[in-house]
Amino acid sequence: MSPWVDMTVGNQTFETNRETEAFFYREVVHSLAAAYLGGTDPTDPLASPLYADLQALPPTYIQVGGDETLLGESVQFDVNARAAGVDVRLDVFPDQLHTFQMGAGYSPESTAAIRQLATWVRPKLGLDESM
Repeated sequence: MSPWVDMTVGNQTFETNRETEAFFYREVVHSLAAAYLGGTDPTDPLASPLYADLQALPPTYIQVGGDETLLGESVQFDVNARAAGVDVRLDVFPDQLHTFQMGAGYSPESTAAIRQLATWVRPKLGLDESM
């Protein structure tokens, strides 16, 4: 759900989506990354999955808002995971912001996103569609 996978804070959507983002501006995310990293290299695969070897990653589902600044790194993570042979699905929800799924039950887009996640994950867990 709106993954943060690149501690370098270098993706172009920090600029292209700046006007539509409500909080996760490059400066904010850079400060958060610095606090999280504590001096660690931001390209360390243990800190930034975008730079990791993804071959052993289990099936992965990515949802991201089309208006959020983390969009670019989510798209790149999808590309990297596919190249590594991972069973991955990426859904970009237009006009949505970071973790918009929290509005499920109140927002039709959020509710639809949670339903899409459930539809994807049920067979992965061996669950019946009707559950």
